[in-house]
Amino acid sequence: MTKRHITAAEVERDAQGYWTHPAMRAVDLETAADFSGWLREQDLEAWVMLMRDEDPALFLAGFDDEDWDACGWMPRPPAGNGWFLGSLHDHDDGPVCIWLRPTASLWRDGIERVDL
Repeated sequence: MTKRHITAAEVERDAQGYWTHPAMRAVDLETAADFSGWLREQDLEAWVMLMRDEDPALFLAGFDDEDWDACGWMPRPPAGNGWFLGSLHDHDDGPVCIWLRPTASLWRDGIERVDL
């Protein structure tokens, strides 16, 4: 049986600017351990960005009494090949962007592989 690998999906952000890859919505990823295990199962690595760190002015401008608005935030993928959007969602620390790529990309980029 061939393992199906997750690939990029069409991104259609909602009214607040959020979106999550269908493969991530299909599983329960409530804890960091759940997420780490899922990444290993899928042969993926992740890069996490916080809006408050990447665009502080937009972060402060986008906050209201209810939640943060991430519509204006256009996070750029990290350096290297193969990155695709996994999720742009609200979190306790404000909007978070998760980039994903196959772990095989590490070898293509000439970076030493480190297993977490």
